[in-house]
Amino acid sequence: MFHPASIRKNNIQPKLKIGEPGDKYEKEADAIADRVMRMPSGEGLRMKSDKVNPDIQMKCAKCEEEEEVQMKPISNQFLQMKSESKQGVASSSLSSRINNSNNSGNSLPEKVRNEMGGKIGADFSGVKIHTDQNAVQMNNELGARAFTYGNDIYFNQGEYSPDNTKGKRLLAHELVHTVQQNDSIQKTDYSDCTNDQLTNLIIPAVNEADSYLQTAISRLSASRLSNNTKDALFMAFRSDTQATADFVKSKLQEIKSGLAGATIECEQPGTFMMDHFCGGNKAYVRLVLSNIHLCMDWWGPDKSLRLRADNLIHEGSHRYNGTSDEGYLGSVDCSERARTAGMSTSRRMNNADSYSCFVYFLLHATDTASLATSFRGGNLALQQDPTGTINLNDGPRSTKFRVSGVPSNSGFRMRWIIADSQNRRYLLKADGGNPFQYGNYEEVYINTPTRDLLKERGITSAEIRCRVDIPGIGDRLFTNPITLST
Repeated sequence: MFHPASIRKNNIQPKLKIGEPGDKYEKEADAIADRVMRMPSGEGLRMKSDKVNPDIQMKCAKCEEEEEVQMKPISNQFLQMKSESKQGVASSSLSSRINNSNNSGNSLPEKVRNEMGGKIGADFSGVKIHTDQNAVQMNNELGARAFTYGNDIYFNQGEYSPDNTKGKRLLAHELVHTVQQNDSIQKTDYSDCTNDQLTNLIIPAVNEADSYLQTAISRLSASRLSNNTKDALFMAFRSDTQATADFVKSKLQEIKSGLAGATIECEQPGTFMMDHFCGGNKAYVRLVLSNIHLCMDWWGPDKSLRLRADNLIHEGSHRYNGTSDEGYLGSVDCSERARTAGMSTSRRMNNADSYSCFVYFLLHATDTASLATSFRGGNLALQQDPTGTINLNDGPRSTKFRVSGVPSNSGFRMRWIIADSQNRRYLLKADGGNPFQYGNYEEVYINTPTRDLLKERGITSAEIRCRVDIPGIGDRLFTNPITLST
């Protein structure tokens, strides 16, 4: 039962009565709860409500099925959590217990959260449910079946029962109150989306993205970053420093906060916006401060919940971080592409895909550790093919040297030389360029002019040297001694 200060601002009244005319918040909560109970699966509505101050809201223990009910005073006494007036205050004990319980409680089960979110048209991932003895005692003191304060709903003994009709209606009623009064409850607005799309595709993805972001933010907030977090940072940004972690955390917080109040538009097939702006894209943000547009030819049931949530994080980065598309990573596994190969940390920090892919590497990829090892150069080795003494009279391509263990689209750059015992340098040859300078030269050979010079100087032993420039790491030197003959 909700009391929004219709009698006195910020007050709660501990009993219910057939209410004072004009209590629109109670009417709205009851009306929406009734509609939720009548809705078949797949239908939904979008709730837009005037925000009210975060008073305690409660459902009377003795008023179960009235069309409209309001709290009424016992001996004209009011309870309130905050007040600019001196109309009365809650007991210090009750106030303290409510404040101390704000960080506890349990999230709604995913199935319940998605159903209620879809039908009411809001994201309830931040709502906490309290059913412990403290919640029971506070409800008994208030004579309530349940009451709501901010994101927290407190239930009396046996009243939290979302699997039966009575319990589901009470839960829907209280969830409406969280939307009415609390700025931290998401008030995502949706435009041009069907009820089926909202219930089955979009709201579950919004909830999932919020959950991903919260988990990622928590892991980045750890006093000591885990190896998994460092590996995910390196894969997405080519840096795993604390400064990078702090920067990325701030950006994910911006995305999470932004998505909680986003306007999301569904661009349907055959419409002008779909035809002129989607162009095969999953979604788009035209300008910073604009809405997030979902291209519904991609946003179908064939796309997994994870991919839809990842897409919202990507678009959220455009919208709330102001990032660009410096380069797209693999759409499913965030694999490096030609355009992202060798991309610097600063460019990755301005790349929307880097943020969604960080979340992927952190929470979903099963090979993040091995990938990070590979992209840090941990699998590199210098090889000679064939092995053994090199006859300088043979053809230039008879013996080749290569760096193995280079991941695809790594951006690694190599430079090669031969050095004799006096540290005199000799050039090698690569297809497509001069390997004396940094470039994508994974394989080289001793060309004819160099072979002739080595023979002329009587060089019988030397060393192949390859310096590899690894993005995010720097140079690593690999050497291989060789024996020469004529």
